[in-house]
Amino acid sequence: MNIKKVAELCNVSVATVSRVINKKGNVKKETEEKILKVIEELNYIPNALARNLSKQESDVIGVVVPDVTNVFYTEVIKGIMESASENNLHVIFYNTDSDMEKEINALKMIKEQRLKGALLISALKKSNKDKKLLKKTLETLDMPLILINKYIDNLPYDGVFTDDIMAGYLLTEALIDNKHSNIAILTGAKNSIVANNRVIGYKNAFKDYNIDIKNENIIYADFNSIENSYKIIKKHFSNKDIPKGIIAGNNNITIACVRYFNERKIKINKDVSLVAFDDIEILNWLGVELTVVSQNPKEMGKEAFNMLFNRINNKSIPINRIHVVPELILRGSEKILK
Repeated sequence: MNIKKVAELCNVSVATVSRVINKKGNVKKETEEKILKVIEELNYIPNALARNLSKQESDVIGVVVPDVTNVFYTEVIKGIMESASENNLHVIFYNTDSDMEKEINALKMIKEQRLKGALLISALKKSNKDKKLLKKTLETLDMPLILINKYIDNLPYDGVFTDDIMAGYLLTEALIDNKHSNIAILTGAKNSIVANNRVIGYKNAFKDYNIDIKNENIIYADFNSIENSYKIIKKHFSNKDIPKGIIAGNNNITIACVRYFNERKIKINKDVSLVAFDDIEILNWLGVELTVVSQNPKEMGKEAFNMLFNRINNKSIPINRIHVVPELILRGSEKILK
């Protein structure tokens, strides 16, 4: 849908529709109401934010994010917003609810709006079909684009990525170093690229320390839902002993674990050693101080914006990919229980 189609349906000129969109006046009230009604019915989004399109340029960048309520992504967004403000650029966010169809539509919308550039935190899973569709969509985008957090092979874009294999290894090793051998990892869905990479790191640590892995200790929960993760954890541990070492796969799974442990009156640092991906500030304030691997998401956001800004100003520079080394923050929750 475009401005020309809106004009045709309203039997007015494109210039008249443009005046309504840009609130420039000189349009009869009856005509204005008719145009606004059609725009609402068609869910039409003015191309290139209207005034920027008229100049064939934009001071707006688009950010596609799987879940704006996720603490990790919120911190990434903060970094992007701060850097964008410093460089006099505006930001539009597209929340996809980790849905690939919504992600593809968001990218198409960014193209339609002719923004200055885009930052993509993809929700891509282990699906060749989705990967092909994403690649095809990106090939038609025709603007600078930076990938954040999730490395997707065979895509020629700059990016800032987390070393999820190393992160999984560091947390597992922290527990092993403190004499734990019965360690469960609660991670994302089986088709999640990030979840599988973290499990690889977990397995690598067991292999390096010559410890046998119990398959029942690899538990696939839900990165995107506290409630779903809680239900999975509750079901898995309802009729069995809980391993003394637990690795929570992200902030949502950590919160689900804390809720489940509280309900069963299981005390962290006394009955179970809990370590986690992502640093949740509110838990520290509540006295639940966990050993974590931090990926410094705010700095990732800033670095990704800087990459985009450089790419906008010089499209011929070599592709730049940064793999962030996760930081292990020891707070004592990894220690053997007394």
